[in-house]
Amino acid sequence: MRRMLFQYTDTQALAGIVESCAIRATDFRYLNDSLELSYVWDALVSRLYALSKEPDDGHRHAYNTMLDAIRRLHAEDLRNYDQSIFVACFTELKDAVSQWSRYGANGQGVALGFDADKIVGLRAEYHHHHPDGKLSPVLDQNQMPLTWPCSLQPVEYGDSARDVLVTSLVEMVRAIGATDDPATDAFNYIHQLGGLLPHVPLVKHEAFEDEREHRITASEHFGGMTPLHRHAVGSLGASFRPFTNMPMTTLDVKFRPSGATLFTPYIELALPRDALVTVVLGPSVTDPLAPATVRRLLRRRGYLETDVELSKLPYQS
Repeated sequence: MRRMLFQYTDTQALAGIVESCAIRATDFRYLNDSLELSYVWDALVSRLYALSKEPDDGHRHAYNTMLDAIRRLHAEDLRNYDQSIFVACFTELKDAVSQWSRYGANGQGVALGFDADKIVGLRAEYHHHHPDGKLSPVLDQNQMPLTWPCSLQPVEYGDSARDVLVTSLVEMVRAIGATDDPATDAFNYIHQLGGLLPHVPLVKHEAFEDEREHRITASEHFGGMTPLHRHAVGSLGASFRPFTNMPMTTLDVKFRPSGATLFTPYIELALPRDALVTVVLGPSVTDPLAPATVRRLLRRRGYLETDVELSKLPYQS
């Protein structure tokens, strides 16, 4: 039996997705759930700080060096750190009042039903970002555009899941190790900090457990080489400055108008057309022309096998 995941959104996003044949993933700092940024990250930083003050377990150097890297990269608050994770959000729930009210334009939007097996292997394409703002493809050893797999994983919920993840992240910090040179250690921990971030959006507060969410994640800067990263590495001494001249390698970040932040950064992940199995119209969509219009939009863009369904809920906005 086909495993389905759904993405609730508005009709403007539906048009953009089918026209570009791509899923949109949003910078996770701009998601609706304001606690997400701090829920895991603050717990990790607090754990590292506490461990650094306890009797040495053989890893105090690792804790202190990672805390120093966090300070150098202004990452105590992730809103100030310039490495970001882009997130595409899905739910197991096909037609749920909670999803329509939170994410589906208060019932006037759509729920896009995807074949989970068709979106589990999506890949992000990386580019050289030049000082004039232009992008050029990064080529692999076969002279093909460099792409990187984006993981699709279920979200876990609650303090217990958070504590398990924080313990795992602390183990990653310990595994970085040490050398005989403090500057080299600082470089290694700065470089590895970005590798912790993709795990952070995968645990949420228990208040959201009813969402039964799954997420695709992608890191903005390949290898974590951000402007702040360059500055921090350059401050370690002359032997590290050549690393600051490496080309900036990033995703193709786009911006859409939004509310308080004025714009919201997002990326597009190319999507096979047969991944979009169905479009469920929201319970507040009542015009009899709406289903036929959505089918027409889908046919125009080559989604010949995608169904259009009506919500079965009595919910009205």
